[in-house]
Amino acid sequence: MNLPNEAAESLCDKLLEFGAISASIEDADAGTAAEVPQFGEPGMQKADEPLNLWKNSKITSLWFAEDFDLQQAKNNIFDYLKKTHNFKKNIEFLVENVAEQNWVELTQSQFEPIEISKNLQIIPTWHYQKQSQQNSKVQIILDPGMAFGTGSHPTTHLCLNFLEYLQKFHEKSPKIFDVLDYGCGSGILGIAAAKFGAKNVVGVDIDKNAVKAAKFNVEQNSVAEKMQVFAVDEFSQNSQSQKFDIVLANILANPLRLLAPMLASLVKNDGFLALSGILSSQIEEIIEIYSPYLKMQVFAEKDGWACLFGCMEQK
Repeated sequence: MNLPNEAAESLCDKLLEFGAISASIEDADAGTAAEVPQFGEPGMQKADEPLNLWKNSKITSLWFAEDFDLQQAKNNIFDYLKKTHNFKKNIEFLVENVAEQNWVELTQSQFEPIEISKNLQIIPTWHYQKQSQQNSKVQIILDPGMAFGTGSHPTTHLCLNFLEYLQKFHEKSPKIFDVLDYGCGSGILGIAAAKFGAKNVVGVDIDKNAVKAAKFNVEQNSVAEKMQVFAVDEFSQNSQSQKFDIVLANILANPLRLLAPMLASLVKNDGFLALSGILSSQIEEIIEIYSPYLKMQVFAEKDGWACLFGCMEQK
């Protein structure tokens, strides 16, 4: 169904009460001249502002066929919108039957091994075979679970390329180094750092599902002796004097704005800070925000996203 901005979110929640298994909101104008890009970053919207969705939203919901009564669903939706939003316009409904499938198998089929570079490869656990160990590439065995991070996003590629760059840097000037992956998701970057030679790696995330997935992937990749994963609160309580040679934060621009003092404080003298999850249009702003702490520059850009890095000078 297509709805205006102000009604979409509340109805999406209400559909679950009506019996839907799931409900999601999409841009009804996607792919048309009326499409407006949205990058809903956490914290960008003030508490007293209306939800910044698209002008016209499309809600998709999933129901068990035996429990679904189209007319009853329509009545419930119309009654709710009329009472809560005084909404009286016509709504388009489209009902499709979804054939029963092995959804786990289908999801896995969409996640194939990813070639990051000639020396680095990400392999889903269901594709990994022992003979793969004979491969000369550095391999990250991955099961993202419910966490962000399959290795397919451009920002992940950029950060992995940066770690490869630093590996070559450290090969020329051997050094045992410590790494922090702040916002680790499924643990890809921290695991790569451990396999590239880091002695001590710490992964941190605000999402409990990410912490769980990252810990599992650490075990899968046999780097548990090098890498620990913490929830952000647990890390904050124990990191007051801890600093790292490399701090990675592949999150989003708004959290990076807010976290600038903290992230910079975690970098050792002569250490590196790398930031990603930044749109190319946000580069200058983020560089300016971090300028009181260290000089940032562009490492690389890909598909409209950027990775920045800087070296902490001796103080």
